[in-house]
Amino acid sequence: MGYLLSKAIHPLQEMGIKVEVMLCDIRGVPIQTLIPEYDGLILSVNNSTPLEFCMFIRIPRDQAGTSQKIRVVSVHGKGKEVTQKKKDLLAGSLYSVFTKKIRNRETTSDAWKSSALMTTKHEGNNIRLVVVENENFQMWEVAIVTRATENDKANLFLTVQMLYQATMYNLNGEIFMPIDQYEGYIRWQGEKGLKEFLEKSGIVDMDCLLKVCEQFPRSPNGQTGSPDDMLQIVDWFCLASGQGFSENGHFIHWKEIRGQERFACVKNGEIVMADPQRNENGQIRLTNIIPLSPAR
Repeated sequence: MGYLLSKAIHPLQEMGIKVEVMLCDIRGVPIQTLIPEYDGLILSVNNSTPLEFCMFIRIPRDQAGTSQKIRVVSVHGKGKEVTQKKKDLLAGSLYSVFTKKIRNRETTSDAWKSSALMTTKHEGNNIRLVVVENENFQMWEVAIVTRATENDKANLFLTVQMLYQATMYNLNGEIFMPIDQYEGYIRWQGEKGLKEFLEKSGIVDMDCLLKVCEQFPRSPNGQTGSPDDMLQIVDWFCLASGQGFSENGHFIHWKEIRGQERFACVKNGEIVMADPQRNENGQIRLTNIIPLSPAR
């Protein structure tokens, strides 16, 4: 079974979070609510059609009785700067409403017959949610993703994915997450990065975090990759960008995923069969990717 939006979005719904997408007219005014299909498909158009969407994220204003703290943020730039989005407070509303305008833009691709495609590009195609509950951290990504087809069509999908999950610790007064839970956290520790955001936003109670005096080494998990290069285990795959890596460090792109589903993707921990190919830059990419097993 491929990607199911109802399963992916269920944890957010349990938090009381609502997600809505509307199609905008040429002036950028929302005019039509788009109802996603089972796999998140919201629209199918000619791949040269310019589009603009408005995404609404509604967070319950009254979070009394729960220890969860939710912040809606944008992430941008190579430095992964984290910026908290401003909310629209509506009089009498039970929700704080956050909006994001998403446009498709021209991109070139050698993979299709068309010389130029209109796609929703990462990082501008998404909005992220930081959820903190005591020492537990999660980052979710809600996105509008383009999958071009070979018949000059473009399918647009609403996707929801929990990108990162980890336990936070107090390391000499700073927030630390173990590398075996959140390997990329170290890349988010620059100025205006995630670490600074968490420490300055007030959503983390440092007194609730277990104090440690040194960083944990990577926990051995026994997974060093299959001895058969054609069998790979997906380490991480981002729905919004359509890119990821295997546990062997080989690059994964959605265009190389083979299957019958409209929304091509793989899941973290999934075993796949693929042909590793080294490109001119020395990077190994997986081609002809065939999912073989459910994620572990």
